[in-house]
Amino acid sequence: MTTLEIILSLITGFGGGAVLIFALSSWLGKVWANRILEKDRARYEKEMEDFRQRGAKQQFVHQLQFEKEFDIYYKLWGRLIKLGRAADRFRPGLHTSDGKSPEEHMKDFKTAYDGVDEIVYLYRPFYAPDVFECGKEILSNASSVYFNHGDPHEDKREHWKKARENMKNIGDIVEKICSAIRERIWPEKLVV
Repeated sequence: MTTLEIILSLITGFGGGAVLIFALSSWLGKVWANRILEKDRARYEKEMEDFRQRGAKQQFVHQLQFEKEFDIYYKLWGRLIKLGRAADRFRPGLHTSDGKSPEEHMKDFKTAYDGVDEIVYLYRPFYAPDVFECGKEILSNASSVYFNHGDPHEDKREHWKKARENMKNIGDIVEKICSAIRERIWPEKLVV
């Protein structure tokens, strides 16, 4: 009698069929459970990797958006300063020490105005709507400065009054733009 026959006779003597079936079913249950676990683990790892990649992509896009928006604000701010200075020199009745004629001041103002206009409208989709609205408002006031510079034959006091009013409006709007930009770039708790 071989060893296998002895084992089989012992199993049969003790109700071995039931023990063998129990042992095999237990082993088979573990194998299936492990396979299911491995499939689930692989699926969850793939989902986590996809999630990480989407998160990294979103972070990259957000970073690019922030950098582009910041660059636009930087350019806009520089052009607003130039516009404010040009408008200040363009006021009727103001004699400047720079030796430029009123026509040259008008040309400088127009150039500065066009620079702001270009930034405001060219980059409109890339920055905050409230900054855009302020940009439109300052352009409207600046165009009033340009169109109200006055006819030399008219009373200069009225034009001076309009110019001062427009200049004040431009200064107020520049402050609004400054606040809107700060709110976009700095967290709320850091806004001054």
